[in-house]
Amino acid sequence: MDRDVTRLFYDGLGRRLVKEYDPKAGAGGVKRTEYVLDNLDPVVEYALWNGQRAEYYRGGAEAFSPTPRLLALQHFPAGTEGQTYWVHLDGRGSVAGLTKHQGQSTHNYRYDAYGQLLPAQGNWTDPHNRYTFASKEWDEHLGLYEFGFRLYDPWAGLWLTREPMPAQAGEPRTWHRYQYAYASPISYYDPYGAQTCGFNILTGERGCFGERTGMGWTPTLAAPSLLGGVPVVPIGSQGSVKIRTDIS
Repeated sequence: MDRDVTRLFYDGLGRRLVKEYDPKAGAGGVKRTEYVLDNLDPVVEYALWNGQRAEYYRGGAEAFSPTPRLLALQHFPAGTEGQTYWVHLDGRGSVAGLTKHQGQSTHNYRYDAYGQLLPAQGNWTDPHNRYTFASKEWDEHLGLYEFGFRLYDPWAGLWLTREPMPAQAGEPRTWHRYQYAYASPISYYDPYGAQTCGFNILTGERGCFGERTGMGWTPTLAAPSLLGGVPVVPIGSQGSVKIRTDIS
């Protein structure tokens, strides 16, 4: 018996532009989805086999993230004016729930530390919403999250491909090329699969570790914070901090 097949097509920068899913036996042929991106973030999806469209709206950097977060989505079944869903995020930037324009709750989500979706209230699969853990797309055919640079397996807590940026000699945590968020996903997260970010509640350090991605997004530290009244100033692109001692 032929098994179902998923094909992913990428551009020269490694961004997924097209997904084709062929369920093979008795399912009506190949289902093709095309994506429109803003840097690494999908902003429109076109489901070509049934005429549906989905649009995604993201806001500015949140307190815990130097990257835009998903705020709302509009789902347009074929021949309709569409339905808007407002996205509610938890403290880690994962989608905790969706509501309609009059506040009706339609979806609620809970996760384990590594992003596996726990039993949820309501239907969380498409065509309504596929963006869940870390506001990333869950691919139910592959059983993986699409982060932009890499695919992530929440069951194993690992990326499918190695870290694209070089490790840092002074940061042993970066030597593991496949682990997610330094194997500490409560304290750290990875916005796109290329750089680990986090907030240290003991030192007040907030930032990312890694190199520039070259994708139009410059992953440096978030807005400078205060550490015991002493300004913490971001330097370079390595996610390091320097505590200034020359301020009166």
